[in-house]
Amino acid sequence: MKRFSTTALLLLCLAAMFAPRPAAAQSACDPFLPPFLAAHPTAGNTLKPLPVVIAGGTLSGELLYLLLEERLRNEGYSVQFFPLPQGGTIDIPTGAGTLACVVDEVLARTGASKVHIIGHSQGALMGRTYIKYWNAEDKVESMISLAGPHQGTEVVSGSFLQYPLPSLLGCFGGALSPPCQQMAENSPLIQDVNDRPANDPVYYTNFVTTDDAWVIPYTNGFMPYACDKTNAQGQLLKCNVHVQAYCPNLLLPPDHVTLPSDLNVWYGIRTALLHQPIDLGCGLPQSNPTNLECESTEVRFPSSTTATYPEAIARVPAAKLSQGFVRVGGGCEVSKLGTGSVHAAVMVRNVPTGTDGWSCKAADPALTINPAWARATVTYCRIQPKVAPSQQLQCQTRSATSPLVQNPFVTVEMTAAMVADGYKVVSGGCASSYNGAGSTHAESVVRSTRSATGLGWSCQGADPTFIAQPATVSATLVACRSHIAAAAERALFTQQPALQCTVTRGAEITGLGPQATVNKTNPAQRVVGGECELSWAGHGSIHAEFMTKTGQHGLAGWACLGADPPLTLNPARATASVTACNVSLGVQ
Repeated sequence: MKRFSTTALLLLCLAAMFAPRPAAAQSACDPFLPPFLAAHPTAGNTLKPLPVVIAGGTLSGELLYLLLEERLRNEGYSVQFFPLPQGGTIDIPTGAGTLACVVDEVLARTGASKVHIIGHSQGALMGRTYIKYWNAEDKVESMISLAGPHQGTEVVSGSFLQYPLPSLLGCFGGALSPPCQQMAENSPLIQDVNDRPANDPVYYTNFVTTDDAWVIPYTNGFMPYACDKTNAQGQLLKCNVHVQAYCPNLLLPPDHVTLPSDLNVWYGIRTALLHQPIDLGCGLPQSNPTNLECESTEVRFPSSTTATYPEAIARVPAAKLSQGFVRVGGGCEVSKLGTGSVHAAVMVRNVPTGTDGWSCKAADPALTINPAWARATVTYCRIQPKVAPSQQLQCQTRSATSPLVQNPFVTVEMTAAMVADGYKVVSGGCASSYNGAGSTHAESVVRSTRSATGLGWSCQGADPTFIAQPATVSATLVACRSHIAAAAERALFTQQPALQCTVTRGAEITGLGPQATVNKTNPAQRVVGGECELSWAGHGSIHAEFMTKTGQHGLAGWACLGADPPLTLNPARATASVTACNVSLGVQ
C-alpha cells in the first residue's frame, strides 16, 4: 500500500477550495474565473510575456499553487489560476470546455497571442483534452504537466484496501465520478488524447516523481509517444522528465501533492517555459545554478576631453533599483600616455559612494600638471529567479583609514555579526590622499585586494618617485548576502540559500606597463568584483607603478593595468584576481 504523507496538505487545499473567494468581474466563464492576477508587464518580443494558466488538480484549491504563482510573477509572467469545475468531479471534456473559455478570456485581457498551461494531476489531462478537442494548438505555446495521468492510473480502479484515500474521494472502483473512469488505464479518453499528430506545434514537458501515490505506476505520467522537440538553437528539449533520474540524491524528493511547490521542479518549469534544455536545481551540493543577474553602467568624465583632477561617478539606474538590483562592486580607469593625457594619471579614488554609486578620481602626478579623464563603472545584481518571494540580495559597506605615514597600509574587516549573518566580501576599493586632500602629492595605490583573512579589504599606498611623504589610504569593502525576509518562507528551508563566491587569481605579468587579466572559472557565476596588485619600490620594481585600471574585463574577467611614472622606465609586475558569485538553492 502506498503511504499518503501529504494527506494533511490535501485537506488544507480542500478547505481553501471551498473558502469564500473575492467576487470576480462577470464574464462567460464565471463562476470558474477568479479575478485576473496581473503581474509585472514585460515588454519585448520574447516568450516571457505570454501569460500562464495553472489548471489545478482534483479537489485542489489555490493554496496548493500559491508559491508557484508567486515564483512565476517574480519572473515577469501574468498568472491565472483555474480551479477544476466542481472540484474536478465532472466529465473531463466538459471541464475542458470551461478551460477553453478561461484561455480565451486571458488572451482577451492580456492581448497575448498564446498562453502557457501548467496542469497538475487531472488538470494536466484536462489541458491536453482542451488542446485536442478544441484544436487549440494555435492558442497554447507550452503544456507543462505535473504528475499528469497521461496513460491513466490504476488508483481509480483499485480497491479501498489498496488505495484508501482516492477511494474516499470518489474513485472507488472507478464508478462514482466520470473523471475516475476517464483516468483509468487505457480508457477511451486516454487513448483519444494520446492520438496526436507528429507535427503538433505545442511544447510539452511532463514532470513525474517516483514517490507518486496517485499516478500508479508513476511512469504513466509519461506521454506514450515521441514528444521531444528542438529549440531555435538546435538544443534537444526532453518531453518526459523523471525528477529522481535528474536528481538522484534528493533528501526530500517531491510527491504527487508537492510537485507544484517543489524548488527543483520550479527550476525545471522555468527552463521549460523558456524553451531551454531542462535544468533542475537538485539541491545542494549537486547543483550550481545561474541565478545572479548582473549588469554594469559606466560614466566617463569629461565625456570626450580632459580636465584637472577629474572624478567620474557611475550610479545604479533608478529603474534597476526599483527592480531589486543592488550595487555589488565597481571599477576605475584613468588616462595615461597614449589614451588622452601626457602622463599616466594617479588613481586616487576607486571606491563605492552612497548606496548606489561608484567613484573614480584621477590626480596629477607629483610636480606635474596633467589634464586627464576618469571612467567609473558600477556593477549591480539581483537574485533571479528567486526560490522564495521575499528573497533578496542585501549588501553593506565598511571603511577604514590609515594613519598619516609613509607608504601607508590599511585593512578593513567585516564584523563578527556580518559573518554570522552570511555576508561575503564581493568587492572593495581604495582611496589615497593627494595635493590639497591630505598630502603634498598624490599617493599611488599599488594594492587593492582582499585581506589575508578573506573577510575584508586591504589597500597599500606608495610614495611618489624619489619623494618620501606622509600620506593616507582608505579601504572600503562591499559585502553581500542572500536573505529571505519572510520568516514563514525561511522556515521552509533546512539549509538557507547562501551567496557563494569563487576568487580566481591570474598569472603575474612583468614588463613595462604590465597588463594583467584573468577570467572566472565557473560559468554559472557572475563577475561582481576583482583585485589589482602592482609592484613598488623595494617590492618588485624600482619605483611605484601607477594603477591605471582595475575593473571588469569583458563579461567574464578582471583587468589590472599598470603604467610607468612620468619620464621613467619602470619594469614592473601586475597581478589580477576576479571574484564571481551565485546563490545556492538551499535545501527544503
